[in-house]
Amino acid sequence: MSNSLVVSVGRVAWGYVFLYLDFSLNGFNFLPDWACYAFVLWALPGLALCERSVKLLEPLAWLLLIVDAAEWVLPVFGLGTLIDEAYILGVVISVVSLYFHFQLLTNLADIAGRFNAKRQKSVLLLRNVRTVLLTLLALPWPIDRIEGSLDTFIGAIIMLVGFSLIIWTLYTFFGLRGDIAQWIESENPGDEA
Repeated sequence: MSNSLVVSVGRVAWGYVFLYLDFSLNGFNFLPDWACYAFVLWALPGLALCERSVKLLEPLAWLLLIVDAAEWVLPVFGLGTLIDEAYILGVVISVVSLYFHFQLLTNLADIAGRFNAKRQKSVLLLRNVRTVLLTLLALPWPIDRIEGSLDTFIGAIIMLVGFSLIIWTLYTFFGLRGDIAQWIESENPGDEA
């Protein structure tokens, strides 16, 4: 194993920072989702050193990067977004995104299993919870019919679960990066990692 695996896992972690966090000013998001896919694409060669099948995600990462970049830049020019204009395209992109992240987390769990069994279980559980949560959020719920305190309660629960998912994801990925770095250091005690 080389230090590039440590760097690649760190890139994936930073990608999820961009995916999960939004910092908008006057409707312009300074932490665009497409940056997640750029970080993942940058990480794939290093991850492939340990898990070759992760390279199969490259075309999907490019697709998601291009669609998210278009969604990010079109409103700047006063144009509607692709997803708003074509409902079926939005559904297809949602399914591709769900699959992409499910498979990426599966590959990261396989990598984690080589260094820390507890971390592997955490990544697999994270993958499952994230997939179920995002599937539930993608369903067409009659939210417009919910009013008053129930609306506030449901919104608070979604925010709490979302915030917990963000913390869990970042803790797990940065922890995995540390696990790999520690393993490399223990294998090469005289070398700098």
